[in-house]
Amino acid sequence: MSSRGPTVFITGGAGHIGRAIAREWITRHAQAIIISDIDQQSLDAAVSELTEAAASSSSPTRIKGIKADASVWSEINDALEQTVADFGSVEYVFANAGAVKNVSIDLSEPSEPSEEWYSLFNSHFKTTLNTIHAAIPRLAKSNGPDKLLVVTSSASSFSRFSFNPPYGIAKTAINQIVLNYTELLPAGVRMTAFAPNWVLTPQIAPLAPLLAGPKTIEETIKAFFSHVDDPTANGIVTVHEPEGGLHNVEPYYVNRSDSSIKMAHIIEGIRKQQQQ
Repeated sequence: MSSRGPTVFITGGAGHIGRAIAREWITRHAQAIIISDIDQQSLDAAVSELTEAAASSSSPTRIKGIKADASVWSEINDALEQTVADFGSVEYVFANAGAVKNVSIDLSEPSEPSEEWYSLFNSHFKTTLNTIHAAIPRLAKSNGPDKLLVVTSSASSFSRFSFNPPYGIAKTAINQIVLNYTELLPAGVRMTAFAPNWVLTPQIAPLAPLLAGPKTIEETIKAFFSHVDDPTANGIVTVHEPEGGLHNVEPYYVNRSDSSIKMAHIIEGIRKQQQQ
């Protein structure tokens, strides 16, 4: 690793946040950046843009795009397998995939949650869960000095996001994956979640006057990379506050995690004894 930069893998890499993460890694001279996305046209455009950015900045970074739906296990697993086959290892993974759309809820009559409800939820939750399960073992095999998976959450996970519940609910669930998986991570591997506030993407920018403390994409990425730059950041969910500060959210029971960890170890020991 001393002779080259890290290999970086980004889901949802063709979107605004995904591209911005990639551009930051170009300035940091990553060996390779692999962006995956479900949309081939957007993926091709992003690869072209990032390749040009790397060339114009004299960065040695190689850019590659892989079309993959991270909500489908075989596709995200194959994409990461291909990444390791092509570049030898992967050191940083950004679980950033997720649809940008609204789903309304009508509770006036009994009705099954719509397919759109589950589709939006899984575009954030299932994509993240699959990426974590595919990436963590491969991160563990790297000899790099730092191995990190960062999940893109949202400040909406800590609010009443009633105009689009499946989105806020999915982001809340994502936070819990990070908190509950921390003690299960292989040695040397870190995992965090970063929860941006309103980000001024083209979709959100027209609403800026109505929002509390919206942030530019550049401000968001700078805060995002606080997890990359702090080697002690692990098992945390960080919210980008409207005033610009960063706040690590620790739910009540996180402060009592020692006892729950001991209980988990005892239960695991009992299970092993029963299997013998």
